[in-house]
Amino acid sequence: MEAHRILLVEDEQDLRELYRLSLSKAGFEVITAENGMEGISKALEQEPAVILLDLMMPMGEGKDVLSMIQLNPSLKKVPIIIISNLNPGTLDLTPYEEQVMDYWIKSELTPKMLTEKLIEYFS
Repeated sequence: MEAHRILLVEDEQDLRELYRLSLSKAGFEVITAENGMEGISKALEQEPAVILLDLMMPMGEGKDVLSMIQLNPSLKKVPIIIISNLNPGTLDLTPYEEQVMDYWIKSELTPKMLTEKLIEYFS
């Protein structure tokens, strides 16, 4: 498998580390960010193949991050997968539907499942 670069933007340290370890073991190159602003900065620097974005975070909630990403021409084409415990109907993602590829509920997603979904996504 080609080493796809994934940007994981997640504020919960333990979960971020579990996801990072699982994805790394599967051969993905994983860049992590613990808040929205750091996520945008790393997205600009690292050019990820996909962004895994939590919605409820300090320093740049997910919707704010989505808006900022869409304003940046170099990030506008990067696919985004939302990983959140928010009910998918809670937030209107219509303005981002071309970029948001999927919405995964964290409480239903083990690190192994996340990794399997991403392997499937890239295959």
